[in-house]
Amino acid sequence: MYKRPIEYVCAPGRNHKDIYAEYTKAYCKTLFEHGYTPIAPALLFPQFVDLSVPDKQNEAAAMNKVLLRKSRIMFVCGEHITPTMQSEMLYAKDIGLTIVTIDSMKQIEQYLAKSAKED
Repeated sequence: MYKRPIEYVCAPGRNHKDIYAEYTKAYCKTLFEHGYTPIAPALLFPQFVDLSVPDKQNEAAAMNKVLLRKSRIMFVCGEHITPTMQSEMLYAKDIGLTIVTIDSMKQIEQYLAKSAKED
């Protein structure tokens, strides 16, 4: 059985795709290397959903909620929070997901590894 938990990657999307796509890919790679299954709708959905159409934006938002409900943690990429990201973060909070940044995850893992060595 596949043991990697599903993690939602919250990242800037359609209006920022050129700027942040490479960063989001790097975040996903980091998460994968740390044992997670990263799901990044900002990278995935624009490949087949025209997000310039308001109805399609609503459908993408609904798909985001489905993925969020299946996730264990939300990882927020970067320092720039878009309105869509803010909406996703509020929904994640409402359903009780832990929201972290990649940097905070790395700090926690380093601390735990150091503490384990000291025991």
